[in-house]
Amino acid sequence: MISITRNVGLTKSGTRNVTNAQRKRSVSFLVSTALLTVGTIALAVGAIAWRIPAPEPVKVIAAVGAVLPATSAFDAGVTLFANVPDHRNPPVPRAFGCRVFIAGGAPVEILTEPIPDLVGSRVVDGAALTGVIDLSHPAQGAKMVCDGPAAMASPSLWVLPSKVGPSDQPLAIIVAALFLLGLGALVHPRTRSI
Repeated sequence: MISITRNVGLTKSGTRNVTNAQRKRSVSFLVSTALLTVGTIALAVGAIAWRIPAPEPVKVIAAVGAVLPATSAFDAGVTLFANVPDHRNPPVPRAFGCRVFIAGGAPVEILTEPIPDLVGSRVVDGAALTGVIDLSHPAQGAKMVCDGPAAMASPSLWVLPSKVGPSDQPLAIIVAALFLLGLGALVHPRTRSI
């Protein structure tokens, strides 16, 4: 009887150890699969976002409507730039009298001042331009009309991307995706057994 009891006890302990090892292996496999899946999706999103071109420049003629360029969620949006007498002290946005028209809606006056350090200044067709109104991410097909005194006085108005260089968001997504893929590979049971 005693030897039988000991054998049964050893068998239960051995079974428990096998069950715990199987649980750990299953959890590692599920976590690894989740990390690898999310990493792969993030890598695809980052690669697609990296290939999206910057918004196209749009010349704006005072008192005439201009269709605003399409933007993506991965860029910094667009800004209205104008040739102003003093680039350090541009007119307030209200002086440009800019309104955005979206199909089926009333016109909306745009009064958001851009952050000078973000948008900087530009030169287009030999004219020095200063950011005067932050348009952010306009709706698809939105039109803008600027007929205020500052718009009429400016010899050059352009809607340009808010940032000149490529957006850093796609690169951040790609780096995060590579981290998740590496972590998923490390957690995988086969990798851990090597």
